[in-house]
Amino acid sequence: MDNLLALFVILSMVLGGLPVYCGAQAAAVPSSAQAKESDVPVLLVRARLRVETPARWQRFEDLGLVVLDKGADWALVLADTDQLETLARLRFEPQATEELGTLVAAHAQSKAWLATSLQSLLSQAAAMQQQMEAEGVLRTEALADLRAALRALTPEQVAGLAAMTSVDDDGDGLTNTQEQWWCTDPQDDDTDDDGKKDGEEIQILKDWLANRRAGPPNDTPWPNWPPQRPGCDDKDHDSIPNLAERWELGLNMDLESTDCDKFDDGQELFGVTYCPGGDLSCGYGDLPRSGDSGYVGATMPSWVKAPGNHPLVAAFPVPEIDVVQSSLHVETVTTVTTDHTIASGTEKSYSTAKTEGTSTSLADTVTWNEWQEVSIATPMVATQVDPDGCLAISPVMQATQGLAVHSYNLPCCQFLYHLDPLHKASLKLLGVQNGEDPTERVMRGDTMRQFQEPLEPVVFGVPKQLHVFPTVGTTDRSTDGNDHNVQQAVPLIVIPRVL
Repeated sequence: MDNLLALFVILSMVLGGLPVYCGAQAAAVPSSAQAKESDVPVLLVRARLRVETPARWQRFEDLGLVVLDKGADWALVLADTDQLETLARLRFEPQATEELGTLVAAHAQSKAWLATSLQSLLSQAAAMQQQMEAEGVLRTEALADLRAALRALTPEQVAGLAAMTSVDDDGDGLTNTQEQWWCTDPQDDDTDDDGKKDGEEIQILKDWLANRRAGPPNDTPWPNWPPQRPGCDDKDHDSIPNLAERWELGLNMDLESTDCDKFDDGQELFGVTYCPGGDLSCGYGDLPRSGDSGYVGATMPSWVKAPGNHPLVAAFPVPEIDVVQSSLHVETVTTVTTDHTIASGTEKSYSTAKTEGTSTSLADTVTWNEWQEVSIATPMVATQVDPDGCLAISPVMQATQGLAVHSYNLPCCQFLYHLDPLHKASLKLLGVQNGEDPTERVMRGDTMRQFQEPLEPVVFGVPKQLHVFPTVGTTDRSTDGNDHNVQQAVPLIVIPRVL
């Protein structure tokens, strides 16, 4: 589902920038269904259709037409022009189409009985048109009554209509009715004097539209364009007459480009279109666009390949789309090469990645800390050992001195001042412990760090730092050499702060 949604997003990015003329033109120019119903005439016609496969025959029969005659791959029908429009749009390729009133009038003398019997039908068709124009009768209701009258024709009338020969005054393969719709001359079999009959030129266009040709003929049946021919209407400015688009070709006579690309219907049907302003500024309709001047002019560009050069296939770039798990890739594969810069393509990719597994990393870390300690002595109090082996404190200024500490015990002199509870707590942080007898107090455990506190409170200046480090050697002051009275010499650094 996510991939499908991503596909819709990227397709919107790829196609979103392309101009879509259908929407803009449909809003500006009403379609046949949107226009005022009475503006589109309703005629009764006889037409020959191409029906070549069983599937096409089934589709044809579903339309419920009045069949006058038929063969293996064709059918001759009687229909109204709304039905004819549907037949042309469904690619039944109407041929030799004739307006019923013109056909009956041409055979009024040879088949008077038939002309007389059909007058009521022709009058009903004319009255229906007048009612829609004057009274606003709904087209669908009026057509339902008219089609019922067509189905009520007798077998003799049906056979008589099938036997009538076409009305083609100049014998060029187009009926007089078709010549009127195509704006060709019904009295000249080669309207543009190019050596090809009008019927042949129109059939080439229909063969191209039905994909029986490789491309458009690059030619038209006129010496000039419909807008230059009096009475030849071309409301959507695509260089094809209105009624030929609607009833002969099955194109939209209200849209300049039926397939909604940047080339008008005339340019794709004929291979060339009307451009009074020249290739740099066509000046007729919206297409070709003035912004495309210089590389899209009156002639269909050769770099627009089939089927994009067909009137019913939009000439858009062909995207190549590959959808795989967790990714989407869209790339424009149509390549356009001319002497101008046509377009620059953009390749867009979308992907997601998922990684599973175990990752192991090993690192050796070495940390070096270089530091230097600086001790500053404050001349407040000094320490010394008296002749009796007592550790005494006196206000003698001495920063650092060697202190001989007896290896078994260290009697301490009684401090001169009493300690308050705050000072006791501070001394405990330094490891000073209470003793039972101040006269026999000794160092407990680490003799370098712990002092025994006297039983009676004394005042002692709380040191800020107290470091006692032993020296290298020891000395024996006696001569017996038994080491019992060996004293260990240590330096004592006392940096006290008297409170």
